[in-house]
Amino acid sequence: MMKFLVICLLLGTAASLAPIYKKKDGGSGSYIVKLKDDADFSSVLDMIRFSENVDKRVRISQIFTNIFNGFAASLSDELLMAIRGLDDVEYVEEDSIVTIAGLASWGLDRIDEKSLQLDDSYTPIGDGEGVNVYVIDTGINEDHNDFQGRAHIAHDSLGGEGVDCHGHGTHCAGTVAGAMYGVAKKTEVYGVRCLDCSGSSLTSIIAAACDWTAGNAIHPAIASMSLGGSGSVAMDDAVQRLITKGILVAVAAGNDDDNACKYSPARATEAITVGATDSRDVRAYFSNYGVCVDILAPGVSINSAWIGGTHANNIISGTSMATPHVAGAAAILLSQDNSLTPQQLKETLQTKANADLISDSQAGTPNLLLYIGEGSGGGFVPPPVPPPTACGTIFTESGSQILSPGYPGSYDNYEDCHYSAQAPAGMVVQLSFESMDIETYGTDGCFDTLKVFDGDSSSAMLIETLCGSTIPDPVYSTQEQMFLRFESDSTKTGDGFVANVAFVDQASVPTPEPRPKTGCGSLHTDATGTLATPNYPSTYPNNANCDTTIQGQDRSATVTLTFDSFNVESSGNCQYDYLLVYDGADDSFPFMDRLCGSVLPSPITSTGPDMYLKFVSDYSVGESGISAHYVVS
Repeated sequence: MMKFLVICLLLGTAASLAPIYKKKDGGSGSYIVKLKDDADFSSVLDMIRFSENVDKRVRISQIFTNIFNGFAASLSDELLMAIRGLDDVEYVEEDSIVTIAGLASWGLDRIDEKSLQLDDSYTPIGDGEGVNVYVIDTGINEDHNDFQGRAHIAHDSLGGEGVDCHGHGTHCAGTVAGAMYGVAKKTEVYGVRCLDCSGSSLTSIIAAACDWTAGNAIHPAIASMSLGGSGSVAMDDAVQRLITKGILVAVAAGNDDDNACKYSPARATEAITVGATDSRDVRAYFSNYGVCVDILAPGVSINSAWIGGTHANNIISGTSMATPHVAGAAAILLSQDNSLTPQQLKETLQTKANADLISDSQAGTPNLLLYIGEGSGGGFVPPPVPPPTACGTIFTESGSQILSPGYPGSYDNYEDCHYSAQAPAGMVVQLSFESMDIETYGTDGCFDTLKVFDGDSSSAMLIETLCGSTIPDPVYSTQEQMFLRFESDSTKTGDGFVANVAFVDQASVPTPEPRPKTGCGSLHTDATGTLATPNYPSTYPNNANCDTTIQGQDRSATVTLTFDSFNVESSGNCQYDYLLVYDGADDSFPFMDRLCGSVLPSPITSTGPDMYLKFVSDYSVGESGISAHYVVS
């Protein structure tokens, strides 16, 4: 009865539900809750604490007051729904695992030189005296001889004493400020422990470390975060708040050989995101890349301080090792001018960097290698990353660009986004692609789709259904309008797409290659044809999600589908494997039938010139499937 009362108290103020950001490695029942700026923080906390007292499933683990107003807590499903209904809540995010950004010194010698002609010495333009660097990591071995008394245990978000039981944090701190291993040899360095002895933690604990740093850092200050996980709004907000407080944050790009924009805090816009290079000025094979990377620094076989003694050292690799090189260089620059804002400091590091020396930097990555010697290496400030194109945008100018939702990171599940283009009279629309990464099924099917229609809506003729990672050929309308619809399902996502819109003369449109007539995602435009499920007449695969569109050229015609063979796993209400039939070009049109079993269905006739079919199978039991033919008349 008491639990019911708590839920009722919360629901009494419910409005529309606040968004919830789910994570691939979430599902632990722990959540981060961010409140709005004008929220009544104490009242919300009082309600959660009341629930905590009567429901053992509920436990507050962190309270945030500096990065934003909010908390982390284990919540019951009922309480989670109630919290999302509170007007005071901005969003909820599943708590998830965050780890050190990898273990992969010549590095110092490299960053004071403009070329690879190293001289076995390190002569930077300063020593970072008077600046404080907060290493948010596994803690610090403050008694290590290389720190010369400049290392301090500052805080432990795990509830311990801040001592490093892993080594990663000490190694990073040594690269920042060690007398032998460090970039900024007179900087004070503070260990803020948030990663455990295995090098991992929860997003909420990382956020708590940022919260402490935002409220307690001694300025001028830099933060160094050699850690990362999947994209996290809460993590991004925490880093942004540190920057708003005047603290530049150096973050690791990550060690996945992947687009850094998929990861946090690597994708945090105003942080300085660091990729790694090896001793040949080649991007490290593991280093993430792309437009979310701001600079690269040495990160392979880096020697620095370690745990287990006052003289311990270790040689390891990773963007984790590159990041403190940049944090140390930032400390040197800030010690020379402590009026620099985080943005000015970031841009100074970029313009001072060595330009165009890195091999295999990958498309979109600025070719900038950290430099802290005399003069400038000819660096530059990269152009800002453009935001995703707003859904519903109408393009009326040739040369416009479409960036899919979430760009330059991954799109979300359950996307349903449309765009349209309107060419001048007498011209047609050309859609060309710079990049494409949309989830596929096998070699011939699409889980997520970009559909292109020859008109002003999805009721127009379907030109193309696109997915996969191969750059498609340009797509052309036959008239002045083109309509695009991008949809994603409930599971895996991709980087999305970048497309360019141009208006061209009809006469310049090349003759299209014949379109495939079979397979998932196929488009049938002939007046008659055949179709079948994947692998027919052999057993269809598990977890299939296969769609086919029949599109009549005569827009006054109808489609008749006749089944020649039908054998699909039978179940009540066709809940396991089934064929869906729609009266139109896609599943937004009226539903006609849901079919399964082994009895041959009667022919199905549409009311218009299009018919859309979707075949779905679950994780078990396959049959021989379906063979059918159609007539448009």
